[in-house]
Amino acid sequence: WRDYYATLTNWPKPAAPGTPAADVLVALGRYDVDLKELRAAAAERPDCRFPLRYDEGPGMLLPTLAPLKRIALFLRLRSCALLAENRSDEALQDIQLATRLGDAVADEPILISFLVRLAVDQIALQPVWEGCRDHRWSDAQLAALQTLFGRRDYLADTRRAIEGERVLSGITYDMLARRDQRIL
Repeated sequence: WRDYYATLTNWPKPAAPGTPAADVLVALGRYDVDLKELRAAAAERPDCRFPLRYDEGPGMLLPTLAPLKRIALFLRLRSCALLAENRSDEALQDIQLATRLGDAVADEPILISFLVRLAVDQIALQPVWEGCRDHRWSDAQLAALQTLFGRRDYLADTRRAIEGERVLSGITYDMLARRDQRIL
């Protein structure tokens, strides 16, 4: 990643080369202000609901899913670099933020929303694994991670997503029966 960011012309670069992780963190520093704003919003707003148009059936737009996954990928890279720099407290905060962002779509009864949330959790597990492998986590941090991932109930979430898909299928069938132009 350091070599990649070194090739980009409009990204921050360290004054003098450091460790690969430190240099990556310098490049990712480009988004420090945005990250601070995102953390504040996540802390101030424990619940989230995106304005989805379920009545549009299969034509419903889901513009939030791709950005959530991209942010999770950014946080994964950042947290792995933080762990490599022995900054495990900050890495844990990034993992917690990534899962919090995935939780933002937890109440959406749509299969793709559930799958993106699942992908975000999987993305967030990479730095957890790296920290375990390299013995970077304290006992308190491991307990926090266990609590974070232990409260997940993927089976119940899958059930809700499939039930939601059944309802959306009904909307789609109704649209087809009415020859709704949005679906034809």
